[in-house]
Amino acid sequence: MTKQAKNHAHRRMTHQRQVISDCLKTLNHPTVDEIQTCVIQTAPTINKATIYRTMNRMVEDGEIVRIVGDDGAFHYDATLDAHYHMLCEECGALSDVDMPVLPQIDQYFPPDSDFRLTGHDVIFRGICSECRAKKAGRNRAETGQN
Repeated sequence: MTKQAKNHAHRRMTHQRQVISDCLKTLNHPTVDEIQTCVIQTAPTINKATIYRTMNRMVEDGEIVRIVGDDGAFHYDATLDAHYHMLCEECGALSDVDMPVLPQIDQYFPPDSDFRLTGHDVIFRGICSECRAKKAGRNRAETGQN
């Protein structure tokens, strides 16, 4: 549990917070719109403003991380361990990268330096396999290949 999460551990688990937490567990780096789509299935009375407030509190409490996509949309991640992400430049899908976190980053910011490192975000950009397959299919159709 992070220091922030410990500081806010007294926050009670409301029905809204529980429903939103359950959706976060089933979705991959969702946006508020994606969370709302999930929430509506079990609790249609929870509105978007409540979701935004709850997400902001969860970020403040250190329960989740907010990631800004290239389009400016906020994505949320419940995985708090250090890890990297990959972002598809075609469809905007954000996924975890299965690779070890580079330990040597800390050596560039020793405790006595002018800058105290508190974290870092790495997002690899490229084209996901689904978008590559769609593009290959369109190219074959345009050239008349099967």
